[in-house]
Amino acid sequence: MPFNVRLEEYGGKVLGEICGVWGDFLPEYTDLSFPVLRLVDPYDETVFNNMQIKILLEEWERLRERAKEVGQLDHWKAVKKLAETGTKKPLRYLRFVGDQS
Repeated sequence: MPFNVRLEEYGGKVLGEICGVWGDFLPEYTDLSFPVLRLVDPYDETVFNNMQIKILLEEWERLRERAKEVGQLDHWKAVKKLAETGTKKPLRYLRFVGDQS
């Protein structure tokens, strides 16, 4: 199931977006070893603040080995770069937008 991932600043201005990120390699909700990423809702929006993005990045590194399908590694790298940008200034948010149809 694909996600769109956006980096936003306070007020909602979009600073960057990656569309069509396949979430197949994201952890299941029941996987307690990923306390932040397991909360990404595949059918709704999930927003992480600047402090949460730092934890998300630690967990994201552990997901690299799961990104094996064609294009997944490229998406993995792109989301990582977007998230890293989100930690450089306060009042930045990483938004995962799931399938809302």
